[in-house]
Parts: sequence; C-alpha cells; structure tokens
Amino acid sequence: MTLEFEFDGHDMIIEDPMSSQSWVTGLAPFINAYAQDKYGLRFEQIDHDLDKEKLRTLADSVGEALAQYRKDAREAISNNTPYTQWKDVLGDALALALNGEDCEHNEHDYALYEDADFTKLYEAIDEAMEEHDGPVADIDELFDEVRSVTREKMEGHDWSTVYDAIGKLQIPMLFVPGYTPGKDGLSDFDISAEEIQDCKNPGRGEQALLNLLRVSIPDFMEFKGFDHRNSELMDAWISGIKDPTLDPAINALGPVFKDLSELDDFFDNAGGNGGVLPCWVGTLTPNDLKTIDPLSDNVLTGGLISLNEWFNGSASVEGLGESVVLLSGDWVLSSEHGKSLEDTCGLTKSSLVGSIKAVPEVKVTKELEPLEFSL
Repeated sequence: MTLEFEFDGHDMIIEDPMSSQSWVTGLAPFINAYAQDKYGLRFEQIDHDLDKEKLRTLADSVGEALAQYRKDAREAISNNTPYTQWKDVLGDALALALNGEDCEHNEHDYALYEDADFTKLYEAIDEAMEEHDGPVADIDELFDEVRSVTREKMEGHDWSTVYDAIGKLQIPMLFVPGYTPGKDGLSDFDISAEEIQDCKNPGRGEQALLNLLRVSIPDFMEFKGFDHRNSELMDAWISGIKDPTLDPAINALGPVFKDLSELDDFFDNAGGNGGVLPCWVGTLTPNDLKTIDPLSDNVLTGGLISLNEWFNGSASVEGLGESVVLLSGDWVLSSEHGKSLEDTCGLTKSSLVGSIKAVPEVKVTKELEPLEFSL
C-alpha cells in the first residue's frame, strides 16, 4: 500500500513503505533540494599561518607522492593500463596531510545530524509511519541510508580541491640529490666541507654535492686543491664517485656556478665542526608542483644552495641567481630536518621563494658553414 505525506513543500510518495530504497526514491525531491542548499566546501582558502610541524608534514607528503606516482605510473605504462594523473595524486596526498583520514566526512556532519530541517524530516517520517496502515521499514536504518545518500549528493556539489585551500601556500622544502625520505638516513649525506679534499672514502654526501653543483670530478679536485700525487686519494674519488657531468641531463645544463671561485666563501663559511648537508632549500607552492611531469627532469629556481649543519643549526648559503638546480630521475623533495635554514640564518621568507618547472630546452646555435668562392 502506497504511503503519502507532505514535508517542506514536497509531496512524498513512497511506493513500498517496507523498502528503504523506495523511501529514498520518494524522498528524492527533499534530499536533492537539501543537498544543494546545505552542501559545504571541503576546502576553503586557509588565511592563517600553519605551524612548522604541519608545513613539514605537507612537505613530506610531496616527496611520498612523487615516489608513489612514479612507481604506479611506470607500472601502468609498462602494462598499457590507465593511471591517476599527477595533480590528483599530489592533491590526495596534500589533503591527507592537511586534514587527516576523515576530512571528507566532517564538513557536512552538522547539516546531517544537527540541522533543524533534517531533524524535522525524521519526525515527519516517524509520524507518517505511525499513521500508515501496514508494515514499514525500520526508521533508524532508513534514516542512516537517507543520511548517506544526502551526504553523497552534498559532496557532488562540492567543486573545491585542496588547491583552493593551500594552492598558493609557500611550503619550505629540502632537496638533496639521491636522498629518499623513509629509505635513507639524512646524516648519510653529510660531508666535511673543510676537509673534503682529504676525504679518502667519498660516499653519498660527496656524490650529492657534485650532483647538486653539476661540477665534474676533475674540476672539483682542481677547485679544492686535491693532492694529485696522492694516488690513493685520486683512486678513491675516481672509483667511488660517478662524475655527474657524464649524465647528459646534467651536462646539458652546465655547472650551477660558471666560475667555481664563487664557491670559496660557500665552503669557507661552512666551518669544520662536523658534517654539513649539501642541499637546496626553498619554498614551493602546490600550484607550482601540480604542473610538473614527475616522469621527466625538472629544475628548481630561486631558493638557496646550502652546506647546512642541520642538527645543531649553522649553515653556509649561496643564492642561485639565474641558475637552476636539477631534479632528475627518481630524486625527490622532502621537509627540512632539524633546525630550519630560515631560523638558523635569520633569513627573510622572500629569500627562500622558489619555483619548479620542466627543464628548459637547450638552444643549439648552428654554426654557419664558411662560404666558398670560385674565381
């Protein structure tokens, strides 16, 4: 027997009062109007400063997203199957870092549980069921389903993304070539800036330094005054470190500093009281990050190159000027560890502003062939 009642100006016709699905169908006019009127935005622009811990969580989520996207995308490409686009992978990672696991449910809870109109709907259904001469569905189970359907409708009206909330947020980030958070220890990349020319066991830190500066082993040895008569020292560097300029992507860009003498103060100011981390530090926005192709090489502009004693807090810094830092292969970004470079060096936020983009095309100027004359 059909059940009919009126609520909020809508005529509700329930074909089968024992069926929850029939109730949902009959209540559709109210559900659709309510969802369109009461929906909220999951993401709205954040107009206040986030604390340092939250910023570091966001930064780490970028590195994790880069690694996950590359893994999934390469596997999908090899199997000729579709995969999620980078901006969506990054967006999901940032949303989780910003709001946590349950953030997608919170923005509509008031409307679904406490709003007077929705409470009155429950009362109207209860009254209609009592007046109906026949069996009906369980009202509490039914209302749970009504809430679920209404929530889905409300979320369907929500056009916002995490980029609406933090797209322009400057997130402090760290880049050390070869370092993967969760896989490597950051201290494994520390070097002794003062004694590097005597290092007979070069490792990941020395490799990261040369990759960061894009300088060849011979040029670096010359710059730091290596003792070329020390065969053990020479062999250790030649066999233990890969010359970064042998990589076409690195070689095409040339060294970060055309004149290595510019690095004199950089190394001198780093001190020799312990290990320092060769790194790029700068701020990047999600709006910048979402536009890159993580499967290709990218470059970082702005920000600062540093030899950073990140544990206790001291550093030497150098601006990039017109140059860039290469983000190549599987290298990822992460959060700063220990004391931030901004606090350590008393930097202004503007000095750290960076950006990320695809590697610029290298323009090759074709030499003109000499003209030949016949007399």
